Amino acid sequence: MRRIETRLRQLEAALKLRDGPICRGIACVMHGASLERRKNLAPGERVVKDWFRDSGGYVSGQYRITSDPADQGRRCKAGGYLLDVLEKVHKICSHRESMGSCLLCKDTPVAEERPTQPSSSDEG
Repeated sequence: MRRIETRLRQLEAALKLRDGPICRGIACVMHGASLERRKNLAPGERVVKDWFRDSGGYVSGQYRITSDPADQGRRCKAGGYLLDVLEKVHKICSHRESMGSCLLCKDTPVAEERPTQPSSSDEG
């Protein structure tokens, strides 16, 4: 029994040392570089994940292509978000027409943004 307790303490200590959010529930990678683009990387490119929204047990992320060998992907703080990524996601979000209906944007400055209507110069 003592060995089990020791091992649990070691595991808990290792988790505390991790950088960025630890997924405490469901993780979802749903935005970013398309599957086709991820399959057709140029020499020196690779795919990383940016975990941009941690909603207490649900972590959302996006795939991103980088050529920087030091880039390990970005991580938001527990319960936080990466505003620049969230703003990009919001532009393509199907829920943005109904303010307050998107759980990714909830409780962020992005949730208050009204969708922009295309101007006549943007059409056609």
